Amino acid sequence: QDMIDEVIQPYVDAAADDPETTVKFSRSVELVEGIYPSSSVMTLGEMEDIVLSNEESNIYVTMKDGETLEEIAEENGITVDRVYDLNPWIESESDLVAGDIVLVSESEPLLAVKTIKLETYTEEVDYETEVIDDGRFYTGYYRTIVEGAKGERTITVEVEYENGEETGREVIASEITVEPKDSQVIRGTKSYNVRGGQVVGTGVLGWPTGSGFSISRGWTGYHKGIDIAVPMNTGIYAADSGTVIVSQWTNTGYGYYIIIDHGNGLSTLYGHCNQLLVSVGAYVYRGQLIALSGSTGNSTGPHCHFEVRINGTRVDPAPYIY
Repeated sequence: QDMIDEVIQPYVDAAADDPETTVKFSRSVELVEGIYPSSSVMTLGEMEDIVLSNEESNIYVTMKDGETLEEIAEENGITVDRVYDLNPWIESESDLVAGDIVLVSESEPLLAVKTIKLETYTEEVDYETEVIDDGRFYTGYYRTIVEGAKGERTITVEVEYENGEETGREVIASEITVEPKDSQVIRGTKSYNVRGGQVVGTGVLGWPTGSGFSISRGWTGYHKGIDIAVPMNTGIYAADSGTVIVSQWTNTGYGYYIIIDHGNGLSTLYGHCNQLLVSVGAYVYRGQLIALSGSTGNSTGPHCHFEVRINGTRVDPAPYIY
């Protein structure tokens, strides 16, 4: 009993402070009192030699000419990955030549100690996205109306070690502790009104900077548009569906600017942008992000200069904006 205790005690001591860890022998070990033939009696030393011996010796094979690691692994009932684990000196199969000695089975103690430990960890749980088709918006329009949030799952695994080496793990419990929050996205299904190869808008314009706008300078006889004060890099959106006919830099005042042709002689201009996100020829839908606000060109601060043009003539935007 003392001899057996000496084998298992170090593992018991290591797990003493962890109530979730179980330590036992891999094999069933039992001391049975009884009457035995005198010929079976041996000294403690002889018993130690047997009980503390290895189950079997290391097994090696010699590489044959043209033989592969996959063939060696299959012949010995192991995987190629296990061959690499047993032979860390092998970096690549191309390094092997006929005559090399490869370890295919490692000796194991007859009285191996098994440690079973419960481990708990968390992982993220992805959320689902509900797509809501909406015929009020054009094809290609997407807008998130409910932001999603990932949840959390707590997983408990039973990890098995033999003589300190991990030999396997099994999930025994999995519970979602924080429910994910699904997102909702509106997807436009309305078809573009294309006439003569050009997208035609509705003729009713939306605010190019979305909600929360502030007009810092309105339409005057001299100022042919409206200036919408917004922070730098605020999203600028197409006021209506149409075709991008200008997307460029100019040193005549607008800086980086975009013009969209909405058909029927109606077009809109978006000036002083910091970044342009659409190119000439692109079809855009009402509410599509086309640029980021800035203060390029003849500007004293970040804003969006917005113009409405009828057959090329700049007009007061107010009657056209809804």
